[in-house]
Amino acid sequence: IGMWLELSLPKVLATTDAAKTALAEQTAKSDSFQRQALEVFRGQSYGSVIRMNWAAYRHFYTGPIFMAYNIATLGNFLLGLAAGRLKWFQDVPAHRTAFKRMLGWGIVAGIVSVIVAVLIRHFSPSKTPMQDGPVLSFIMSVLQNVRTLAFALVYMSAIALLFQRPRFQKFFSIYAPVGRMALSNYLAQSAIGMFVFLGLGLGHIGDIRPRWTVIMPCVVFAVQ
Repeated sequence: IGMWLELSLPKVLATTDAAKTALAEQTAKSDSFQRQALEVFRGQSYGSVIRMNWAAYRHFYTGPIFMAYNIATLGNFLLGLAAGRLKWFQDVPAHRTAFKRMLGWGIVAGIVSVIVAVLIRHFSPSKTPMQDGPVLSFIMSVLQNVRTLAFALVYMSAIALLFQRPRFQKFFSIYAPVGRMALSNYLAQSAIGMFVFLGLGLGHIGDIRPRWTVIMPCVVFAVQ
């Protein structure tokens, strides 16, 4: 819905030329802001980094897209809260049927939503999501939320069910300390990221190859 409000509604209310002009101006403004932020993050002033982070928050996270995203995220948190209140994880065997259903339907819904999204994108005349019409952008955003929730249910249900088996319980127990130190690990990862990427540390922001963005988190997580 947020994507539809920000990207597609102006196309409906304005003329084609006016919509294209407004979209081009918005894109240029966003690109300029990102270049400015990159220069600040490469600098040596921590105060400037804090101010830029605040400006970035206001620039990117107060628009309809991210407001809608935050609402969807809140909905997912509330589903987790409901599962906790129902004490499903305290007694998984008693709720085995529910977990199996979530696993099965999550797999089906996730795969179907991915296939539909791929087919739509393949046959769509739009080259980028920014060029989608109002109906298509709404459909794609719904599919994205469906597959996110579906695969989250798959991961959760699969781990809960596998944890009931002694062999897998021993394996998953390796990650128990990470769960007990979630806040410490989160803060440590932030500190490590600042040291590696910001100009205050190694200053590698913008010049690390994509493969290192996979290798580095795996190494950090393994050490933690």
